Amino acid sequence: MLVQSPDWFRLFLEAVQVIAMVVLLVVLVRAGRRYPEIATTSWQWVVVGFTMMLFASLVDFTDEVFNYKAAYMPNLFATFISEAGMIGGLILAAMGFSTWFEFMARFLGLRPKE
Repeated sequence: MLVQSPDWFRLFLEAVQVIAMVVLLVVLVRAGRRYPEIATTSWQWVVVGFTMMLFASLVDFTDEVFNYKAAYMPNLFATFISEAGMIGGLILAAMGFSTWFEFMARFLGLRPKE
């Protein structure tokens, strides 16, 4: 059930997106392992958020290769996973970064601007 004539430019762009997400996730995980003092629960939320976005990007990439439109349910499922994963991942990463920045400010002894 492969796509007969894939849009190669879109396939290329989505492949670049997946590769960039993998590289970003590797950098985040390595930074957390390298500096365990700053890898708090907030940092884990950031990593989980970017993992969700990577999974959503992978599902979005596969719809360029496989013909999900041939069956209604897989198409609906793939669309839902892609959109919900991207939105949920962004929300989790934003929540994690907001609390992680506060933690880092306290960790570094910084005071907020008044």
